[in-house]
Amino acid sequence: SAWKLLNDYETYKELASLTKAKEAIDSACVNAATKDDAKTWMYKGRIYQDMYEHNLQTETDKLADITDANKKIDTGYQNTKAGELEQAYAAYMKTKELDVKNSFKELNEKLSDCSRHFENKGIANYNVRKFQEALPMFEKAMEINTLMGHTDTSNTNNAAVVAERSGNYEKAKKYYQKLVDIKY
Repeated sequence: SAWKLLNDYETYKELASLTKAKEAIDSACVNAATKDDAKTWMYKGRIYQDMYEHNLQTETDKLADITDANKKIDTGYQNTKAGELEQAYAAYMKTKELDVKNSFKELNEKLSDCSRHFENKGIANYNVRKFQEALPMFEKAMEINTLMGHTDTSNTNNAAVVAERSGNYEKAKKYYQKLVDIKY
C-alpha cells in the first residue's frame, strides 16, 4: 500500500496520499514480514524524501514577499526542519545494507539528492551566520559523497570553515588537515 500511495502522490501531488504512504511504510518497517526487505527501506527513503521536499516547497512558497530567488531558497531551507531528510538518508543506508543484489539502481541518485539538500541547508545556515547549525549539514553531505566514492573538497572546506567560526576548533583542525592531506 505504501508503494501505491507513493505513486499516487508522485502522480497527483496530493498530500493526503503522501501522509498515508508514510503511515503505511512506518508500519512496514516494524512488521516482521517486511522489516528486513531492502524494498521496504527504499520506499521509506523515497517517501520521507518526498515529505522533506514537499515541506521545503511549502516553506519556500510562503515567502512570496522575497523577490531575490537565492534569498528565497536560502530562507526556505532555513525554515524547513531536516528530520524527514535525515530519515530518508537513514532509510537509504539501510537499503544499501540489505540490498546484496544491488537491485536499486536509483539509490545513488537518491543519495545524491540527499547530499545536495544537506549542502544547501548548510549553505543557507552559513549565509545567516548560524555556523553551529551549518556544520552537521556539511558533515552529512560530505559523509554521503565519501560513501559514494567522491572526494568532497567543497563540503570538507565548508565544514572546516563553519567549525572554526563556531569555535569547534578540534573539528576545524580535523577538516583542515583532511584538506592538506588531499593537497586541496
